[in-house]
Amino acid sequence: MKKLKIALIASTNADIRKRFSGLFERIGVSYILESDRTNAVARIMEVPVKLLIADMLFEKENGLDFLSIVKKVRPRLPIIAVTDDPSEEGINRLLDKGVLTCLVQPIDEKEIIEIVGTAMEM
Repeated sequence: MKKLKIALIASTNADIRKRFSGLFERIGVSYILESDRTNAVARIMEVPVKLLIADMLFEKENGLDFLSIVKKVRPRLPIIAVTDDPSEEGINRLLDKGVLTCLVQPIDEKEIIEIVGTAMEM
């Protein structure tokens, strides 16, 4: 039996949640949507999530704190950060927090599919 692949989409932005959930439905990946930080962390601890899509504007621009919490409870969980900041400094700050990669908005759907496919195999 094939292992169930589950992604958690953590964002207060309805457009981001809708975009990723639609993509995951098309490519056959189960997903959980969370717009609350506490619930997102609880899901990460309770469910065998294989990938986290984390909006860096999550919880009133407190995405870096959220990443720190996630890395404490699931240090090896692959994280894809969605950001509006294309600066090298901003990207490096996220990579230093342990994210697998950063997607700068607007995001190309082909890029998402490639990165998600790679991350789900980890």
